Amino acid sequence: MPDLTEKLYSALVDDDEDHGQGDLPESMLREVPGNAARLVGGFTLQKLGDRIADPKTVLTWMLTGLGAPGFVIAMLVPIRESGSLLPQAALVPLVRRFGIRSRIWAAGALGQGLAVAAIGLAGVTLNGLGAGLAVLVALAWFALSRAVSSITAKDVLGKTIPRGERGKLTGIAASVAGLAAVGAGLALLAFAKELDPAALGLLVAGASLLWVAAGAVFLTVDENRSDVHETHPATSLRDSLKVFREDQTFRRFVMARTLLLVTALSPPFVVTLSAAVSESGISGVGPFVVATGVAGLVASPIWGRFADRSSRLVMSLAAGSGGVVILAYLGLRLAGLDSSSWLGPVTYLVLAVAHAGARMGRKTYVVDLGTGDQRTRYVAVSNTLIGAILLLVGLGGALLTGVGPQWTLVALALAGLIGAIVAARLPEIHD
Repeated sequence: MPDLTEKLYSALVDDDEDHGQGDLPESMLREVPGNAARLVGGFTLQKLGDRIADPKTVLTWMLTGLGAPGFVIAMLVPIRESGSLLPQAALVPLVRRFGIRSRIWAAGALGQGLAVAAIGLAGVTLNGLGAGLAVLVALAWFALSRAVSSITAKDVLGKTIPRGERGKLTGIAASVAGLAAVGAGLALLAFAKELDPAALGLLVAGASLLWVAAGAVFLTVDENRSDVHETHPATSLRDSLKVFREDQTFRRFVMARTLLLVTALSPPFVVTLSAAVSESGISGVGPFVVATGVAGLVASPIWGRFADRSSRLVMSLAAGSGGVVILAYLGLRLAGLDSSSWLGPVTYLVLAVAHAGARMGRKTYVVDLGTGDQRTRYVAVSNTLIGAILLLVGLGGALLTGVGPQWTLVALALAGLIGAIVAARLPEIHD
């Protein structure tokens, strides 16, 4: 008789009792439902922490209230994203020395939790430039810890969940975290009107416990031991660059993913523009947190199931819709709706839906594209290249803060429209 995890897995992910088998060895099939529950638990806790300590919303609003300069706020997302991506190719030799990859994920989660606690403490005790610089330093540590987890998360997912079911599983985790984020946003709307910006710092500091709990859950994942390799970092880097040069499909995927940055980089500019005209104090960030939660709750499961069928089309739709939404947002601002209380949150909601699709599409595509250590290398190389591009784009955005974010948004919108074409032309990944 199937146990509770088996029933839940069959109801939510796959009604085939063989779980699709796909590319998993026979020995792992019976562990699929239990591992699925553990992965959903760990990913959900991490994603909920991401919502509460989101650089695009909460940290941007907090630092704006604390009087941090614009160039600091412009660097929040690039440091968070590029810092977690850029080191990954260099980390491959370290990861390949460990047979059980879920333990590395847990170590990275602990590092993220400590960094988030430091960010919250900076928000409570500092102001202005000092608060901004302290948050950037802690965010850099967070990003490095996230790199450790990121490089192993897709490997663990690929080792424990069959192809064709991975997108649905990550979609469920994002949906549960989205529901919790909606609650957090509504709480901010209801109770934060009279609070100092440091209140957001306390909220962020408390969220650090979510990463600690996520790491503890991941330690219980049952996975087969991977082959252990001792590789010199320089050799690993050369091999990584060789993969990019010689693998045409992978190279085209990296190009498409680069253009998907429209959904990651544009939201902070929308939040900044909204904060500049808002008169609602801290509670003004509430609608943006709610929008992020709604996107995860509603959109992620749909994108996840779609990604299991055609992850390339998910990427294409996400990139194209992101570009169209930004252009529409700028057009409405020019039409005189820049001070409207609904324009910013609604725009952010649609961008968050597009970003959920971008994440689901690219993650599912790269996990399905490779197997074993090849998958680890694909993830690391693509993330490192994207991290370098993100850092350059972030520096350019920081230099343009004096001119205004509108022109940066125009450039991002055009990149999204081009990205839709590039992603649509990627080959399908079949079993």
